[in-house]
Amino acid sequence: MHYYVSKKGKDFNKGTKDSPFCTISRAAEIAGANDTITVFEGVYRESIKPKRGGLNNLNRITYEAALDNKVIIKGSEVIENWELVEKTIWKKTLNNSIFMDYNPFTIKIEGDWLISPINYSVHCGEVYLNGKALYEARSYEDLFEASNKCLDKDNYNYDNLKNEEAMKYRWFAVVKEKETELYCNFKEYNPNVELVEINVREFCFSPTATNINYITVKGFEFAHCASKWSPPTGFQGGMICANWSKGWVIENNIIHDSKSLGISLGKDLASTDTYNRDTRRKSGYQRQLECTFKAFDYGWSKENIGSHLVRNNVIYNCAQGGIAGNLGAIFSVIENNEIYNIGRKDEYFGYEISAIKLHAAIDVQIIHNKLYDSQMGLWLDWQAQGVRVNRNLFFNNSRDMMVEVSHGPYVIDNNILGSKCNFDNVSQGGAIINNIFCGAIRKIAAKGRPTPFHLAHSTKVAGFSAVKCGDDRVYNNLYVGGTLKHNDLSIYGTCNYDENPKDYETFFEKLNKLGKGDVELYDQVENPVFINNNAYYKNAKAYCDEVNNVISEIEASVHFLENLDGKVFMKFDVPPEFANYETAIIDSSAFILPRISNLPYEDPQGNSIIFEEDYFKEKRGLQNNLGPFNCLKPGHNIIQVW
Repeated sequence: MHYYVSKKGKDFNKGTKDSPFCTISRAAEIAGANDTITVFEGVYRESIKPKRGGLNNLNRITYEAALDNKVIIKGSEVIENWELVEKTIWKKTLNNSIFMDYNPFTIKIEGDWLISPINYSVHCGEVYLNGKALYEARSYEDLFEASNKCLDKDNYNYDNLKNEEAMKYRWFAVVKEKETELYCNFKEYNPNVELVEINVREFCFSPTATNINYITVKGFEFAHCASKWSPPTGFQGGMICANWSKGWVIENNIIHDSKSLGISLGKDLASTDTYNRDTRRKSGYQRQLECTFKAFDYGWSKENIGSHLVRNNVIYNCAQGGIAGNLGAIFSVIENNEIYNIGRKDEYFGYEISAIKLHAAIDVQIIHNKLYDSQMGLWLDWQAQGVRVNRNLFFNNSRDMMVEVSHGPYVIDNNILGSKCNFDNVSQGGAIINNIFCGAIRKIAAKGRPTPFHLAHSTKVAGFSAVKCGDDRVYNNLYVGGTLKHNDLSIYGTCNYDENPKDYETFFEKLNKLGKGDVELYDQVENPVFINNNAYYKNAKAYCDEVNNVISEIEASVHFLENLDGKVFMKFDVPPEFANYETAIIDSSAFILPRISNLPYEDPQGNSIIFEEDYFKEKRGLQNNLGPFNCLKPGHNIIQVW
């Protein structure tokens, strides 16, 4: 069946093109496998809750915006008839019936790994003036302050990029049994003339049940979601939420202004339904371990969960994440998305904020995404096994990428990491091939957090191990170098591996010298590493045992330039010795298997990876295979990278 929705329709209509429904929710109530729902232009203020999914990839349910129609789905309502209280402060008294069963102005942003604020609360509610989110004040008196010191700075580890001018526009809510009073400082604006909206819905598109599979969502604009803080140990909701399902396609959408997540591919409620804050009996780490095992009771396998396709979306102005999910993103492809301004409003901070943040991203392919102007570009946390991070552009982030407490194999290749801080390597067993690192790198062990590793291309747990770092394969990368003093752990280049043995022979030699014993011996010897054929500008340093490399005395300076069309250009100088350096094309079948997982580096279909294509998917030549570009020339290079 083909159903149609129009602002001119009625929900008691037949849903045909000539007799369309008025709401998308009405179509979602009756749609079944192989049905398509086409929505015509307009603003639809509703929370769509699909009742059913498709049967497979060929028999799915498709929700689509009509061709060349601007269809906006909002979790907000327009608020009119404001009363001027004093100076620039306006008041609106709302009947709580507007919120139905979810009043976001009563719900706090809280949960595991939320770090700040400490001495006051931020809520899920939001007020928008002409589409721009205001800041929450801590009291009525705070509405008048010229600037808002939102965060406890001692607990805030990233750049403070607050917009002091924007913070002058604020709201404060007083929630009563039947009414909610909103007080807003609109400054020079008259809210009875401008567009003022408040978010009232937790989701814009999410089934209430799990295992609603094979749904396509494409061509919409989603905005103004009042979603909660979503750590991996709690239910993870977002503006679009797959809710523990399989086979969704989310493509060609514009997604913005979520209080937490834009797209959630994450965990269901049942496998962990309490936060660490509720009892303090267990750490968040312990709850996350338990969550992994509980998930098997709810069908966590390739047959039932994941295999989503998220592509060609533009996601911005989300406070926690653009795309996130614990366990539920397995075997998915995240491709060609533009994600920016994530965590930049700075009303709260926690260790879950990133443009893309995935836990247990087994066999996930993260390909050619533009990740910028965010607290973190990409964060792969726990069990990043079989992941490939390929041809992504990172710049202007507080930090570009982190891989945390994983054992490999995982692959990072042909990426541009352009921020001042590039990579937190809190894992082992990675293959880091043909990238350009323009900033600082940290290598951090996590011996106190043993985490699972899996059988090949499977969710089945094969064992547990702590992370010591090392066991990486690092070939054909460009290291620009710099002078940033982020902290004592930051370096430029590969010299942070200097304590690691250069091969397994050296590793076993050191181990055998310690005599007989067991786990205590392995704690005393660093993992081996395999590093060769990298290139270093003047302020980057090479691994002490790297046999072949090329080092320049040029102090590189890399600049990223954006224009109004969204194009991004990268400007930097290339020494002749880099352009003429001969390196081979890498084949992953030649890699020694990672020490703990003992699995090959291969694609999700079980094939080895030949790194014969560059950032632009152009075939590499036989001579210069340094970095992500096959088109480097000696001297000044200007390359359009997006």
